[in-house]
Amino acid sequence: MPFKDGAFRLSIGAQIPIVAMTCIGAGELWHRKSMHIIKPGKLEVFFSTPFRPEGKTEEDIESYKEAVKAEFMKHLRVYYPHGYV
Repeated sequence: MPFKDGAFRLSIGAQIPIVAMTCIGAGELWHRKSMHIIKPGKLEVFFSTPFRPEGKTEEDIESYKEAVKAEFMKHLRVYYPHGYV
């Protein structure tokens, strides 16, 4: 699923960094259509170093999104090498 532009536009406009947060195991604990925890279990959370928006403009949104997504996917590929359904 592609990232939406809103957070990146806000980051650039307000000059606030973005920190990528990757949750491993959430899909096994939460049903996608529920806000309730289905069962107890282990959840691993990874936080990236901040992605700073200094020098970026509206024209940089796509590359900004790709950089953040690459960090996010780095962890997912380790734990789900064959993809996650």
